[in-house]
Amino acid sequence: VISSDPETKYAIFDYDGTRNVLIPGPHGAGDLDEFCEDFDDAKIQYGFCRVEFNGINKVVFVGWVGENVASRQRLLFNSHMASVAKQFSTHHIQITARSSDEQLAVIAPYTIYGCSI
Repeated sequence: VISSDPETKYAIFDYDGTRNVLIPGPHGAGDLDEFCEDFDDAKIQYGFCRVEFNGINKVVFVGWVGENVASRQRLLFNSHMASVAKQFSTHHIQITARSSDEQLAVIAPYTIYGCSI
């Protein structure tokens, strides 16, 4: 995502079972809709997508708490989100979302101003 590889415009990271270890999940070269569709309503996930704005690549970081995530897991999200954001500090925009509609509502305005994924 960060290296401007045309084959990877987005990547999503999942937890490895019940452990607090992140592993690579879905990734691809698709558009914003495909990126948003790859999030799972039953998981906490972290995603990165590259958008282009006036010829300059920017990275969007999404912290995802699916609507069907158990309450106990939700409690850990804020502290984990901060840690993950710190590890992947190369992002320009940070978003927390629970549904694809929320993601699109936040990211879509950037496409209006000339950004594209």
